[in-house]
Amino acid sequence: MGRSRKPIRARIEGKKEVARFLHPVLGRTVRINLGRGDKAVANLASLNRIFMNETLWRDPPDDNPFIRDQWAGESARTVEKDNQVVADGEPVPVSSGMTLHLVAENKFLKEDNAYLRADNKNLRRRLEVDLGHRVRSGSCPTIREAIDAFLPTISHLSVQRQSDTRNALKLFYEEFGESTEIDEIEGQEERIDQWLNARRSTLKERQGQVITTARRLKIRQIVVRLLEHAGVPVQRKLFQKRSSHDMRNERGPIRFLSKDQAKQMSDALPNYWSNVFRTQVGLGLRPGELPTLKRSDFADDQSTVTLSPLLHLTLKTGSRVIQVPQVLRPMIRKRLRKKEILFPKPDGKPWESRDAFNGAYRDALRFAAKSIGIEMKIDSYIGRRTCASILIREGMSGERVAAILGNSPNIIREHYGRLLSHEVDPSPAAIA
Repeated sequence: MGRSRKPIRARIEGKKEVARFLHPVLGRTVRINLGRGDKAVANLASLNRIFMNETLWRDPPDDNPFIRDQWAGESARTVEKDNQVVADGEPVPVSSGMTLHLVAENKFLKEDNAYLRADNKNLRRRLEVDLGHRVRSGSCPTIREAIDAFLPTISHLSVQRQSDTRNALKLFYEEFGESTEIDEIEGQEERIDQWLNARRSTLKERQGQVITTARRLKIRQIVVRLLEHAGVPVQRKLFQKRSSHDMRNERGPIRFLSKDQAKQMSDALPNYWSNVFRTQVGLGLRPGELPTLKRSDFADDQSTVTLSPLLHLTLKTGSRVIQVPQVLRPMIRKRLRKKEILFPKPDGKPWESRDAFNGAYRDALRFAAKSIGIEMKIDSYIGRRTCASILIREGMSGERVAAILGNSPNIIREHYGRLLSHEVDPSPAAIA
């Protein structure tokens, strides 16, 4: 039994509608340019009237001369060369009528299949819009399976960030159940917020306390990325808003070291990290700016440094010029005499990322702080904050400190307001 005939459908090619179909009399695929707009609709209707009625194949009606002539083959085109017809790029002998017919039939089936796939795709898209989530062809994955599929997408992150992501996802599936189907989390934005707001810290210095706002935001961001990767729609606007101001208030007064503590920290650190720490305290650099320092950044006498990127290591706020304290210049001169980069990796190459440098620097600082009995929480910004606190205590204005650190004066006043004296000149003219 032959295949049931279906009406011809037009498709867009450029700005016009075109019909392609297997001609039942000529035995080959025919392409007809239908035109545009209402004309194309009328031509397609006339074409299907002939195509669907076998009695009209040999004697098309005269109601549409254009379609009648096309059907009769006067304008139907094939590629003929040396008594051959080229079908799908392959030469087919004209005498092999059956072969030609099969080739044309195969091409017709391919086109018909493409139409069916397009229709299926459109129907799936409409259904997903109505349901509000992705239609799955198989069973819905569990949270554990969704996590296993998500983890390969974070392989480009630093080791520390990969570890943070895995820890956050572990907390998530422990709370919601790793065997729970991922689609069951749809519409659970409020529950996710409640879980995070009630989450207690396991860190020694904050044991039993509610986790910080920054930590909540970080875990929530990771969970949202997991859900979106698994095809679960997430309405971010339903989450409770947290501003950077809220995070600073929750964090409390900014932490920094006194001059004596900074001296003890420098003595307790290994030589490499001691030099890094001294440079950060002397110049007020962000930890991500330290591995970018190189010979070309410094003046010939090392009196100034002009920050600039180093290959893939970029700057957060662009370049700025900083005066180098006299006490740092011999150390910088000695290090740059041996290597182009001031603080490279042990193999002499630049650090692969700021995160890698920050993690190693932070671990060294924390180990040294513990050895000398400093109990405050230490991170890789401690030298920068210590620099700012020393400059302010020595009477420098907030505007001038902001210029050195690459911050705004308002940020300096907010963080170090308790140190600023009312007698210090706050005007921009005080910036050297």
